[in-house]
Amino acid sequence: RGNKLSARGWSTVVSAIAGLAGLCELNGWRGYGDLCRGGMEELYLKGVLHRRKVGVEAVAALVGRSNETLTSLDLSDNHLGNEGASTLTKALAGLSALHRLDLRGNKLSARGWSTVVSAIAGLAGLCELNGWRGYGDLCRGGMEELYLKGVLHRRKVGVEAVAALVGRSNETLTSLDLSDNHLGNEGASTLTKALAGLSALHRLDL
Repeated sequence: RGNKLSARGWSTVVSAIAGLAGLCELNGWRGYGDLCRGGMEELYLKGVLHRRKVGVEAVAALVGRSNETLTSLDLSDNHLGNEGASTLTKALAGLSALHRLDLRGNKLSARGWSTVVSAIAGLAGLCELNGWRGYGDLCRGGMEELYLKGVLHRRKVGVEAVAALVGRSNETLTSLDLSDNHLGNEGASTLTKALAGLSALHRLDL
């Protein structure tokens, strides 16, 4: 801790220590050893990386050892930013058993959310994002109504998640409520292509 390591610095360190079978604590984080051993079902890191000053590179490099078992991953409140989100993309895409993912409190911009959504769009079992349990329904498609009044704002989910996936209900969605989500001009712009494809839409609330 206190060594001002950038993402590149952390990548160097993690590459060096990844093979140390007995290393069980990193910067006071005692769960590091569990991450190394793999086979985890739940990984709760709410604020841990930020408090312990551990680079997200440590998670990105090692979480793949639990690809087939990890069902719940909480990385909220770690101030990852867009760069951290980008670092995670390949790792997230491989978590084939994942059901729940929480990335709240990580200061992701539209670009960061686009990166994340691209990575997780293929995870068939992911049904909850940032505590939003309707994410799985959106992924499966074929919806007739989508009621998201204030949901994206409260759950800190980027509208990019909706823009990327709502097309799976292009021919069935008749009602879409996106009111009270503080989308702004940038959010509205993100939605344009998705909205244009909703051929069955009767009701829209923005």
